[in-house]
Amino acid sequence: MAARRQALAPEQSRGLIYPDLFIPVLEESGLVIDVGHWIVRETLNALSELTEADAGPITMSTNVSATQLRDSRLVPTLALATKKRGVNASKVVIEITESALIDNFEDVQHVLGAIRALGIKIAIDDFGTGYSSLRYLIRFSPDILKLDKSFIDDIADDSSAKTVVEGVIDLAHKLGMSVVAEGVETQQQLDMLKASQCDKVQGYLLGRSGPASDILERINRSAAKVL
Repeated sequence: MAARRQALAPEQSRGLIYPDLFIPVLEESGLVIDVGHWIVRETLNALSELTEADAGPITMSTNVSATQLRDSRLVPTLALATKKRGVNASKVVIEITESALIDNFEDVQHVLGAIRALGIKIAIDDFGTGYSSLRYLIRFSPDILKLDKSFIDDIADDSSAKTVVEGVIDLAHKLGMSVVAEGVETQQQLDMLKASQCDKVQGYLLGRSGPASDILERINRSAAKVL
């Protein structure tokens, strides 16, 4: 841990530390569970604020690590947080990576079932970068597949990448899942995904991440343009 802290010192001096640096530290220190609970609460707070502001049909997603999936407090925390904030559970999405599914296969399946019982949706994040076993799609039956940015980067220039993306979208739809394309940065990528019947997209082309207040301001600006 000492070496890790020392390696992070230059980043700390700049005031901003990115997730690929601080998440491993949280995992190693065991703080990822407590921080994860805090993130869940803050996510639902933001969803509650946007709902109260009549921002439209908002869905809020939050990532959950493999460590959190093994924590017995996860499901009760989600249940209490949604109830306390008056949040519609169907508007909440828990995102997990393919690698998180590998650990304790049966236990993870049980936890995801309990989360689903609350009305919360399950998404597999960064699909295509891990083991990508079709077995997981059958056993876990996620509601949403999130196609990794690495595929989206190449769809305009690589026919093979385009074919894979189209194939995954078609397969997901036949299994009753919706598809979100990650990392959309160009209009050409967006047009191709629309033509491939991709359900939703995210990326810098549409907007960057920010606090709930900024998101609400963007929504209001967009609504004003429509009117």
